[in-house]
Amino acid sequence: MKTLSEDTLFGELYPVSDGDTLVQAVVQPDVEYDFNSTYRLIVDGLARNAFVPFLQPIVDSITGKIVGAELLVRLLAEDASIIPPKDFIGVAEQTGTIIEITEQILDKALVTIANASKLTRNELYLSINIVPAHLQSDRLFDFLMQRIHMGIIRQSQIKLEITERLPIDDLLGARIYLQAFYRIDILASLDDAGTGYGCFLYLQELGLSSLKIDKQFIDTIVNDTSTAVLNAIIALANSLGLDIVAEGVESIEQKDHLQALGVNICQGYLFGQPMNTVAFVEWIESI
Repeated sequence: MKTLSEDTLFGELYPVSDGDTLVQAVVQPDVEYDFNSTYRLIVDGLARNAFVPFLQPIVDSITGKIVGAELLVRLLAEDASIIPPKDFIGVAEQTGTIIEITEQILDKALVTIANASKLTRNELYLSINIVPAHLQSDRLFDFLMQRIHMGIIRQSQIKLEITERLPIDDLLGARIYLQAFYRIDILASLDDAGTGYGCFLYLQELGLSSLKIDKQFIDTIVNDTSTAVLNAIIALANSLGLDIVAEGVESIEQKDHLQALGVNICQGYLFGQPMNTVAFVEWIESI
């Protein structure tokens, strides 16, 4: 495994805690400068408590009622501008700092979902993205259990989203990790379905209860591309008895097409953009 060398830009290795061990970040030489500067950006953001939660509504397209929200992250720069996740999330996933980032944004997000549930008089859920780094430590489970025991949130209001973008090397270990959540009624979904490393294998081995259709397949509804893959993903989910969420729904045409296929739970700009917690509650109050 290639790691940062002693003669990197800043002249040192960057050990990063993954919860139980120290890992060395993997980096390619041609992106070394960007990697180091981004890593420094992340460390500084964690020290400043500058990672903030954004929430994007998940809606029943038939009733128009919100059923949950996906937890997203933004980084506030020192000048108060917002740094989007594309500028740091890859390095965070590589180094394991994604674990600390998740913890930093979760408390405010959980409280917001609990308060929004009271406003809507409906139990909303929070979808939390997890990556292979989360599967190597009990930190997320322990963190959430503590909040459940404190009465901040109910376990039925938490859903995990496992991305297909990154490979899970130890599927047995991942299944054992997830079973701890399943035993307390926290379910898991496959995110980015069909875009990455192991859609069929993950569905077979990880005990997932739902599937989120990626935006690139939703876009085929309106861009004159065959919807055969979209139709196949929906058919697969139905045959396995999985719930379906359509991500990236941006037009009424897409919504109507999905409804005709029996897909009613949607997320996308047609219903609501990602919002900070204050704007999210204001949006709830306005609908």
